[in-house]
Order: sequence, then structure tokens, then C-alpha cells
Amino acid sequence: MGTGTPERLLDEMVRRQKTGLSVICNDAALPGKGVGKLFDASLVSRLTATHVGLNPKAQQQMLTNEIKVDLVPCSAASKSMRRAASPTG
Repeated sequence: MGTGTPERLLDEMVRRQKTGLSVICNDAALPGKGVGKLFDASLVSRLTATHVGLNPKAQQQMLTNEIKVDLVPCSAASKSMRRAASPTG
């Protein structure tokens, strides 16, 4: 929900209007917070997350097919991140 997020980096991406972004995160945050800023600016084209529920802008973009959304169970998301970070693959 926006914690541990590089706010300055996201602000700069919004300022530069970096579109077509694929975002992999736990959730779509809240409007105006964390990755929620990217949804506010309609910069995301694909979202992989455990849920979208707290961000009405992301929900709307999902329902109108502006973004492709892959919802994954929390356990599967953490397992795949651990596997990707492992030096043995």
C-alpha cells in the first residue's frame, strides 16, 4: 500500500510520462501513493499483483480493459520472487 516505495523515482516517471509500464507488486496501492501514482497518470499497461481492491482507478482501468491484470495468490507471488532472487535460479 505504498510502503517502501521509491516515491521520487515514481514521481519522475510520471513527470516524464513513461507509458506502457508493466508493474509487478503486491497491490495497486492507493491513488496518489506509491505505484498508485502510475495508475493516476494512466501509465500502466500490465499489472501483476495479489489484489487491486484498494485503488479505484486501477479497478476502473482493469474493468475497461485499459490494463491487463494478472492476479496471483500471495503465496505464489512470494514463492516466484524468492525463486527469481535465488542465485541457483
